[in-house]
Amino acid sequence: MSYKKAAVLYGLAVILQLALLNLISVFDITPNLVLCLALFITYKYNDGIRPALIGVPFALLLDIMSGQYAGVGALMIFALCIATAYFGRDLNRDNVWTLFSVIALGTVLYYVGYWMILVILGNPTSILYIIRFLLIEIPFNLLVAAAAYRIQKSKPRPGRARDFGFLNVMGKRKNTVNNRYTR
Repeated sequence: MSYKKAAVLYGLAVILQLALLNLISVFDITPNLVLCLALFITYKYNDGIRPALIGVPFALLLDIMSGQYAGVGALMIFALCIATAYFGRDLNRDNVWTLFSVIALGTVLYYVGYWMILVILGNPTSILYIIRFLLIEIPFNLLVAAAAYRIQKSKPRPGRARDFGFLNVMGKRKNTVNNRYTR
């Protein structure tokens, strides 16, 4: 995945997170799109650690705009991207169930690590609140991962243009006699 595409996706994720996802919240809990995108990119792509780390400044921006402490979410996303790249290298990247387990485990580790840092900084939030929060957050993040997986699977393979009738994506006409594209 290119850096530009990753930056655009993270920018859209931050905008959606701040502006639109509050409309579909359940008990004031919404999916964490930046976390899902960072884990998805790191897990699905071989060079995913570099584009996924572009999400760290976007997570910092999200922390500044909506978090109690700036930088905690960005730190956790950085740590999870490194851990996912290291431990995920031996996993089957095409299996949807391993993707779902990475997203679910990543969500748990993100919020437990976030809670631990907040406790160190003096926040009196109980772990029971985090567990109750995770019971809704994990299914939300899994739905986002399922949608991202479906969108990623529906894209054509690189090097093969889709044929839409007699014109393909590049605007070349298909010669139906010998299946070659001509201008």
